[in-house]
Amino acid sequence: MNKEMWIWTELLAFDCEKPDYGINAYLQRVGFQVTGISFLLSSMDFILLHPGMKEEHNLFPDICSRQGHDENEERKRQNWTNFQLRELVAGLKKRGIKVFCSIFIINMHNRYHREWVSDHPEILMGDKIYGINNAFSLLARLKDGSLFEDFFLEKLAAVVRDYDFDGWHGSDGQGPGWNLTHSDCSDQFVFQFAEYLGIGKLPEEFLCEMNDSEEKMAVRLDYIWKHFNREWADFTSKRWVSLWTKAVQAMHAQGRQVMINSPFAKSIFESIFYFGLIIETWPESGL
Repeated sequence: MNKEMWIWTELLAFDCEKPDYGINAYLQRVGFQVTGISFLLSSMDFILLHPGMKEEHNLFPDICSRQGHDENEERKRQNWTNFQLRELVAGLKKRGIKVFCSIFIINMHNRYHREWVSDHPEILMGDKIYGINNAFSLLARLKDGSLFEDFFLEKLAAVVRDYDFDGWHGSDGQGPGWNLTHSDCSDQFVFQFAEYLGIGKLPEEFLCEMNDSEEKMAVRLDYIWKHFNREWADFTSKRWVSLWTKAVQAMHAQGRQVMINSPFAKSIFESIFYFGLIIETWPESGL
């Protein structure tokens, strides 16, 4: 049986002060033939605030390590530049290793830099359990009425091309993620759901802005789950299919690939009913 051996790691695994960025030492330590590496570059602003590659610049701390943490057992967080990361990707690819990029959807509340989401709070989630404004949603709608996914994928295509990544790895919250019973209950997402249901289905009291009230959002989501759980799952699934179909098309247009974390190894029924996500029956996507 042919097996692929993939590693999901952060830049702390390598060394920007070494001539080969520590690639040889890392691969020797791994001790097996690596098919591919997905770099967890943590911050969504690696994509959203990508300025291009005309000039060299330092990457944000929460790109250089997961959420900007200080160190691991090997080294302290280093100050990587965009040029160094591009050269690291090239060095790994010369050794026959595929290289993907990935991010998290966590809002760091401007801890290391002013984040794109600070100027676009409409894409922040309202999560029943994990709180308000701690993460952003790829399925959100921007204030101008456009879908955030379209803007995100346009920026992603530029990042993948500029660094010459082999593709994009959709990790936590970019497919699988929150259970539908406590998923995104923000105004913009529920208003999308109301449009899906049709006029008059959701009570008017739930069609007003909740002003980031966790209590009010929780009540609204409880009502949706009690009265429209199948519709909620179907709507969410259709929204993920929309995003991932576009993502596949955008990556394939450049001859690149995508991969996605599985929905916690659930069956098809469970993945839809728990997470509003289905991968196995997306023939139109070419995933």
